[in-house]
Amino acid sequence: MKLTSEQEMIQRMVREFAEKEFSELSVTIDKGGVYPTEALQKVSPLGLMGLFIPQEYGGAGADTVSYVLSIEEIAKVCASTATILAVHNSLVCATLNKFGNEEQKKKFLAPLAQEGLGAFIIAEPDEIKVTPEGDEYLLNGSKKYVTSGGEAEYYLMLPTEGDKCFIVSGDADGLSFGDAAGTIGLRGAVTRPVIFDGVKVPGENLIEGDGMASYALDEFHIAIAAVCAGISRAALEHSVDYSLERNQFGMPIAFFQAIKWKLARMYEKAQTSEILALEAARAKDEKMNFSDKSKVAKLYASEAVTWVAKQGVLIHGGTGYTREVPLERYARDARAMPLIGGNTESILDSLAAGLFD
Repeated sequence: MKLTSEQEMIQRMVREFAEKEFSELSVTIDKGGVYPTEALQKVSPLGLMGLFIPQEYGGAGADTVSYVLSIEEIAKVCASTATILAVHNSLVCATLNKFGNEEQKKKFLAPLAQEGLGAFIIAEPDEIKVTPEGDEYLLNGSKKYVTSGGEAEYYLMLPTEGDKCFIVSGDADGLSFGDAAGTIGLRGAVTRPVIFDGVKVPGENLIEGDGMASYALDEFHIAIAAVCAGISRAALEHSVDYSLERNQFGMPIAFFQAIKWKLARMYEKAQTSEILALEAARAKDEKMNFSDKSKVAKLYASEAVTWVAKQGVLIHGGTGYTREVPLERYARDARAMPLIGGNTESILDSLAAGLFD
């Protein structure tokens, strides 16, 4: 895909910014399991909190292709920050922009597109009960794993039906949070239980729309494919550099056929992941049906990145199994990708069902 001059400019800007600001910070975030508040504060002035949100609602008004390129560049350096931005932009902001009314967009999109942070909850059966009470709704229940739980200013909560959601303020009475989950990867994308104990939501915070949950996940699949492409690209680049530096039998290991073939396959998978993510983004920008493209992109990229990261560790040998190099972090972060936003099997089921329509 040929990029426009504006898309190339955004990609270059984000790449330079991420390498400068996040290279050391990402190590601190991962080692301490620290939520990347500082990183998010740094990206806000660049417009990355609302990159494809229309300018009239405080966003940058960029296209989805530019968004994918940005997420990929950030993921190359810090996958935790990229994942948080993916949730915020693709699940929260995109859903509000697509299904919210004018008043809701002005009230909630503007702060979210600037400095506010959003989190997203899809309730499974019997997890969260919604009870109408006059002009309000009463929420009771909990969701175990919520990215940015306890950190977000707003939570979009979708009941099981998937055709409506509630905008819940992070400081709402009755809203509380459990302890952070001790994840092995994406340690900065802190995940906590979110507990609703008689949380009252005004009727004006209800958003309705057919296919809302499916649309939100389709948006998210594009972003997660971009995160995967970024991790794969980082693992590849580190492995290429290491293979040229590491000598065995009087020559760099890059000249050994076994290593060359590994690197070539890593390149193939990283490149294909990026292409699929960009193709899904292009389809969305051109107002085509992008649902299947986004599913395929997420499915391929999330499986590819686990393989690519593993090969990167192997190329580095014993060093790859230490914290001296970031390959072990890439491998841990990669393991989360097939689980996020719908696991591999659920996507396969959905794609297979479309074959028989």
